Amino acid sequence: MATVFGETPEPSFALYSLDEMIGETASWQLETDPVYLGSGDETLVPSASVLVGDLGYDRPIGLDLRFDPPRVRLLAIDGRWRVVAESIDHLLRELGI
Repeated sequence: MATVFGETPEPSFALYSLDEMIGETASWQLETDPVYLGSGDETLVPSASVLVGDLGYDRPIGLDLRFDPPRVRLLAIDGRWRVVAESIDHLLRELGI
C-alpha cells in the first residue's frame, strides 16, 4: 500500500462504508482550518469533495470532484492534498480490491 499512497498506512487505515462517507463528508463540509484544506495547487475544497477513507489519524482520503473523473487525494504528512490516483477505479485496482 505504501507504493500506492507514497506513505505507509497506519493500522487504522480504512476505506469508508457509504454511511461513513456521508457522515465524514458532512463534517468535512464545515471545515475551515487551513491545516486541513491544504496549500498551493494541492488543496481539497470541502464543497467539491467527498471523503472516502483515511490512511490513519488526521490523514483523510478524498475524491476531488473538480475533475472528471474525480481524482483521489490524500492529505499527506506535508499538509498537501496529493493525488494518489486519477480515479477511484484506478485506486481500487492498485489496491487489489
